[in-house]
Amino acid sequence: MKIEQLKKVSIKKVKSKPFMESVGEEIKEMTDSDIDAFTFTIEDGKIVTWKPFEVDVPEAVHRELSELFNGNEEVIEKWLNTPKPFLQSKAPIEILDTDCGLASILDLIERLRTGDIS
Repeated sequence: MKIEQLKKVSIKKVKSKPFMESVGEEIKEMTDSDIDAFTFTIEDGKIVTWKPFEVDVPEAVHRELSELFNGNEEVIEKWLNTPKPFLQSKAPIEILDTDCGLASILDLIERLRTGDIS
């Protein structure tokens, strides 16, 4: 399953031109054609945007979430993109690509399924 992840980027002004900056990426100039792909917000008086991109969700995670949320794909996507205190305030989709992250996500799903929220 592929799911869209929202990646936080910020808008900076360089020599009077808007530029997009994202952690781990080069600064890229924004053009009018790219604007449709971003959702803008304002945080602490600064313009911030979220850039969607697709992430592969492991079958084991999708299967467990599908059982937990009765196959509701909208709820699954929202759950994967929402930061969780149990995951050090990271969204599950942010840590799917590591073995430790995957194990933590499956552990959290099991805890939710069994009611163990300690």
